[in-house]
Amino acid sequence: MFKKTLLCSAVLSATVGAHAQQAPNEDNAQTLPSVSVHGRRVVDAESDGIPSYKADASTVGTKTATPMKEIPQSISVITQERIRDQNLRTNQDVLQQVPSVGNAQNPEGFISIRGFSAQTLVNGVPAGGLVGRTQADIAVFDRVEVLKGPAGLMAGSGSPGGAINYEFKKPRREFRVEGTLGIGSDKARNAGVDITGPINADGSLRARGVLFQDKRDEFVDVEKRQRTSLYGVLEYDFTSATTASLGYYQMRNKGVQSFRQGLPAYTDGSLLWDVDRRTSLTQDWSDWRFKASWLLVDLTHQFNDDWSAKLSYRQGKSATPSWYSYPGSDYYGSSCALPPFSGVVKGDPNGGKQCFTTSYYDDINEYKNFDVFVAGKLPLLGYKHDVVLGFNSERDSFLRAPFATAGGQYDFVNDVFNPNPHVIDRPPMPPIAYGDPSITRTHGFYLRSTLQLTDWLKAPLGGRLTWVKQSDGEESAKREFTPYAGLVAEFNKNVSVYASYTEIFSPSTYARAFDPANPAGQGTRLPHQKGKQYEIGVKSSWLDNRLFASAAIYNLTLDNTTRSDPDHPGFSIPTGQQRTRGFEFDVNGEVQPGWNVGLAYARMDAKYTKSDSGQGQRVSNTPRDAINLYTNYRFPQEGLKGLSVGGGLRHVGSILGDVPGGRGGTGPRLKAPSHTTVSLRAAYQITPGAQLAINIDNLFDKRYWQGLGSVTGGNYYGAPRSVMATLRVEY
Repeated sequence: MFKKTLLCSAVLSATVGAHAQQAPNEDNAQTLPSVSVHGRRVVDAESDGIPSYKADASTVGTKTATPMKEIPQSISVITQERIRDQNLRTNQDVLQQVPSVGNAQNPEGFISIRGFSAQTLVNGVPAGGLVGRTQADIAVFDRVEVLKGPAGLMAGSGSPGGAINYEFKKPRREFRVEGTLGIGSDKARNAGVDITGPINADGSLRARGVLFQDKRDEFVDVEKRQRTSLYGVLEYDFTSATTASLGYYQMRNKGVQSFRQGLPAYTDGSLLWDVDRRTSLTQDWSDWRFKASWLLVDLTHQFNDDWSAKLSYRQGKSATPSWYSYPGSDYYGSSCALPPFSGVVKGDPNGGKQCFTTSYYDDINEYKNFDVFVAGKLPLLGYKHDVVLGFNSERDSFLRAPFATAGGQYDFVNDVFNPNPHVIDRPPMPPIAYGDPSITRTHGFYLRSTLQLTDWLKAPLGGRLTWVKQSDGEESAKREFTPYAGLVAEFNKNVSVYASYTEIFSPSTYARAFDPANPAGQGTRLPHQKGKQYEIGVKSSWLDNRLFASAAIYNLTLDNTTRSDPDHPGFSIPTGQQRTRGFEFDVNGEVQPGWNVGLAYARMDAKYTKSDSGQGQRVSNTPRDAINLYTNYRFPQEGLKGLSVGGGLRHVGSILGDVPGGRGGTGPRLKAPSHTTVSLRAAYQITPGAQLAINIDNLFDKRYWQGLGSVTGGNYYGAPRSVMATLRVEY
């Protein structure tokens, strides 16, 4: 830990020291050499320092910085300018602004896109649980790119919902230091520093360091959270064509919060509207943590104006050691005198009492990911065609401690109508036996080529061959082919229409059917789950390219879904298909200089279309309609110059809880009505380098439910009105 922290401290101090040595004056002025780049390079489409909500290019799903209108899939980008204006503090705050993203405020950090879970990338490379399980502070990231639909071509196997690419901040060629200090509702306070700049005289060695900490009480009683992010990166130009970077990232979250608890509901399926939003059944000794550390290595080389290459290596580790209580009881020697809980009984004075079990768990994940590709333009038949050819390899090690309980003698009773934050002291936990890790090795070759068919028509085509091997030596996928196909027609320089077909698969490694002919065996492997999406859409630029808009309709399915076999524990049975059909549009950019707008709408019909249980049921916590609007205006007029005002609204349609029969138990299915919240912002530029901003969320203190589980628990109120004041100073 000391060595890792020292690395980032060295980056910070070296950057400041270099600036002190290089500060120009009248007698010793220095001019850095200008850099001219031609053609498409393997670079990131940075948003840092660009005062717009619009992104011109994206790297998610393409590897290279590709113009948005040339990518035949829906992509949303939340830029640095919007992150600052809205004072978005976590990755989940950011993802709430993206159309078709659901469940973005899940306490564990699980995100769904178009009704399916999402994959995580960092700087375009798969990264497992880099920001998973709990909310990650957004301070170290330049922007967040979200690709909707299967991302099997570049990301390999996984869920069909899409891919979330977190792009870290990059070192800059000019010195800059930024400090932030915030204070707000529920004892919220945060502070951070971001330092970047050249280290040597010619700027060939650059650095950036970010340190940020956020502390706050959750709006519910007892619960609180602290997030700390540390990031440092060095970037060096070996030549004008070759650049290497070495980065280190560490995130540590700790909180007083219980695991998947929330509030129960009434046995008739109605929600606890008569319970205060701040009610919590969490014990004050609960300790829910997440820690992650990553080493980030990249090497890029520009062969000429048309061809370049990039090599990336990621090595990381994350863990979630947690002590908590959850609804239910250890019925083997339980001290609870209550029967199994199935919801709150209306009219019963003891109806809100529930038995809780104390428990401990931990997930330890280790990742080693390698990716290399070449990208360029291939001349053929009078046109130059974009080509990306690459290989990546992932080694994911997953080690889960058993969900151990302290024993039935430590079960306790709490009452949702009269909660006690300290019914018992935290009990001693038994020794944890971790066992052997489960290791999955995945590697594959991918090819993406954008064929220029005519002056106005392009065909992005590609495919991937994937191998997946388990720690026991079994190959759960061998030469699995994943196709990718699209067509983009550019009517003019501002408007393009597209159609695409994308796939992804997920190996049925642990989903095995019971084999009656060999009841003592491991069973028979079920077919891979396969996601497929058809999408058509239009993308366009407006107002001299200051505003970008896109709209799409799609049909996304996941075949060969499974669930646990109730008659044979440890085995699975096939259930059929899950499908989402929908429409969405996204508009971002400047209506006029200084006036930014971000507007998004999504309509989703997410259902279990083929299932032995829940046939035709909507997917839980996936609203049919969602609207996000945010705008900010900076006054240019004398007398008002330096003042900016903004605000927005977020509308979320009705949501449903868990489908009865599975995690939803045997009770009725829960439903929460739609809700709309409003936010406001005002900021003033005190000096050229200092700004004070005030953000108010849920201005009208709307009472709503943001996530549902079952009558037993897992139901979460949305946050009430909150105020945050932030002072940002730049030099």
